[in-house]
Amino acid sequence: MIEPGRPVKDIEIDSNTSIEKIFDEISKSGGFESVNLSDGLDILTTMISDKDCLKFVSFVGAVISTGLRGIVKDMIKNKWFDV
Repeated sequence: MIEPGRPVKDIEIDSNTSIEKIFDEISKSGGFESVNLSDGLDILTTMISDKDCLKFVSFVGAVISTGLRGIVKDMIKNKWFDV
């Protein structure tokens, strides 16, 4: 649930942060597509678990302005994506 008046903040993760926690934070971000995250969670979990999957990262829209800059940085740092 989005809290009215909640300031935008970076979402930060590390190797101990669960996918559930990440998506809980995203769902509170106020981004336009935050209500559609359950399908994305299933896909992302499968991709990360599959060592033979070549993973690309790409975004549509202005995800950085909704506070995702920190999460994008940490996903790349933690090598969740190959390209």
